[in-house]
Order: sequence, then C-alpha cells, then structure tokens
Amino acid sequence: MITVFSADHLLRSPRTELYGGELVRPHESPQRAQIVLERIQSQRIGQVIAPASFDAAPLLRVHDHEYIEFLKQAWNEWVAAGNRGEAIPDCWPARRMMQRRPNSITGKLGYYAMAGETSISHGTWEAARAAADVALTGAAQIKEGAHAAFALCRPPGHHAARDLYGGYCFLNNAAIAAQYLRDTGAARVAILDVDFHHGNGTQDIFYDRPDVLYISLHGDPAEAFPYFSGFADETGTGAGAGFTLNLPLPPGTEFGAWQDALRAGRVARRAAAHREFRRRRVGRIPGRGYLRGRSHQLLSPPVRRLLNLRPNDRGLRPAHPVRSRGWLCRRRNRRQRGECADRLRGRAGLIRTPASGCLCIAVDERIIALLAA
Repeated sequence: MITVFSADHLLRSPRTELYGGELVRPHESPQRAQIVLERIQSQRIGQVIAPASFDAAPLLRVHDHEYIEFLKQAWNEWVAAGNRGEAIPDCWPARRMMQRRPNSITGKLGYYAMAGETSISHGTWEAARAAADVALTGAAQIKEGAHAAFALCRPPGHHAARDLYGGYCFLNNAAIAAQYLRDTGAARVAILDVDFHHGNGTQDIFYDRPDVLYISLHGDPAEAFPYFSGFADETGTGAGAGFTLNLPLPPGTEFGAWQDALRAGRVARRAAAHREFRRRRVGRIPGRGYLRGRSHQLLSPPVRRLLNLRPNDRGLRPAHPVRSRGWLCRRRNRRQRGECADRLRGRAGLIRTPASGCLCIAVDERIIALLAA
C-alpha cells in the first residue's frame, strides 16, 4: 500500500492550546505524524511518496471562498495588528447575535472558529494546504487503480466545516478527497470516521447530499467534544436524509461493543451501495417490518449473502423490537425469534446466535431505516 506524506506538516508547530483553563503545549503536534511514519517505514508496509501539487479548485468545491482567503491571511493579519502570541479567538457570534463577518482579525477568528482551543500560528496555512494535497494525491492513487492508499495528513481535517475551523482542523482533507473522487467519476463515496470525536465538519459538508455516505463512531457528544454535533438523530436532511449515520458510544465502551458498532456501520455502507432496498417493499420500519413475500429476490447477490438469504427463503421477519433497538431474523416461529431477540439485546451488527445457528442482523433503528431506504 502506498503512503502519501509531506514534510510540510512540520511548518505547523504551534505553542499554544487552551486546555483545562490553561495555555499548554498543543496535544496535536508534529511528533504524531512522525511516529506514524516511522512505524510505516519500520514495518515496510509500502512505498512512501510525496504529494502532487493541486490548485485551489478542489478546496473550493467543499469550502467557502471567503473562508479560504481568511485562512491564507489570518496569521499575517494577526501579526500586523501588533499581537505577540498565537491567534486565538475571544468572542463568538452566539445565539441571537448578528452573523456578520467583522473587519478586525480578532473578530474574524471568532466568526470562523467553532472552538477556542485551536490557535493559528506561523505556517498553519502552508501545512494545511500540504495536507489537502496529501489527501488529493491519495484519492488520485485510488482513481488510477490502486486498491488502497494511506494519506498521512497533518494537520487533521474532520472538524473543519464549510466555513469553520477548530479541533486542530483547518481544511477538511477527507471531504476534499471525497469530492475529488466524485468529480472524477465515482458515483458514490463512503466516509467511515472512527476518531473518538465526532467529525462535525465532514457531516456539515455532506449533510444534504445522497452521493456521500458519512458514518461515524465516536464518543457520545453529551459527554465529549464537539458536544453539539454527532447525536444519533442527526441522519441528514433533504436529499441527504438517511445518508448520515452517527453511532455515539458512551463513556467506558469496551472494544467488543465498539466492534459491534463498526460492524453495524459496515452493514449500513453495504446497504447504501445496493439501492435495491426500497421503502415500498418493506413493512413498517423500524423493527416491526420485514421484506414481504419473495421481494427479497430483487436484492443483488452481495446483499443476499450479507443477510444469509437462500433462494427459497420467504423473507426476513422481525424479532421482538426492544425500545429503540430492532433486529431482523430469519426464523419464522415467534418463540424462536424471541430467543434470538434475547441473545441480541444490546448488540449490533451481523450476529450468529450459537444455539440456533441463525444469522440475524441486529441493528439500531437508524440502520434499519437505511437498509430499507
């Protein structure tokens, strides 16, 4: 596997982060990328290449033009205003305040920042621009036929929205790469985000679009940054309804439960890729519906294999839904389905119940809705 990496990430080496009421050395540092790179090289995973240079057009496909200009000039304007430290906002356009961009650089920082912990320092724009080139080069490798490519981007990007920075992110590398793939011929793109924090920026960029599926496993925003994005009921809007899947996990989640959520995300990705599922062919969703009669025969072979359907199966019938969680089970007897329901309680993903050998799909109601979309 090819790894794309740029040493220009070293241009961003800030000294300031607001954390726990103190100004500390940033947790997001050049050492992070260097550790990953050294491991890739020591394990001989594959060739490491430098990124190609792209113009600004791919950036402007996902980011606001005035926001890009702000990022380019922010550090110079901050220094020209006589500030001696690194650029951190001190005021935001909160609820019921005017959403107008100020002329002052301090005001602009608040206008474009979604969080106050991330400073803008010398070299920030150049490093962010290089990271976008890294992501685009990785996408170009896929377009040219590579099975996989690893874009080692720093600074990161998934908190950067159309016109917001924060969470150490300035340009949304994943969104830029996804849009590039769409613009160069990909019919659909899926983004699977497994960072502990929800990728509010990536969700924002694609929230109303059906051509990019966004799936995120992350800490519950009721407890974890960014606090105001990443809840389970955020599923997309307009044409993009059903193409955002958030799987927030509570504090103390163990790896097994995280794996179950990841399996559920994979199920959703595959279902979105096979649009033979149609709401009109499904009973009441979620939990109480099933694929009626032989309508499952309209499904493609990969989806049939995913759900373990045989040619003579009469369809998927529901086990007993419990609160907001449901599952689909191939067993026809109510008592037997109840046994599967008991085994599947609190789990997600494709699960084979040991006693019966039945392969059930245990999913959150949001995934059932997506499977049926």
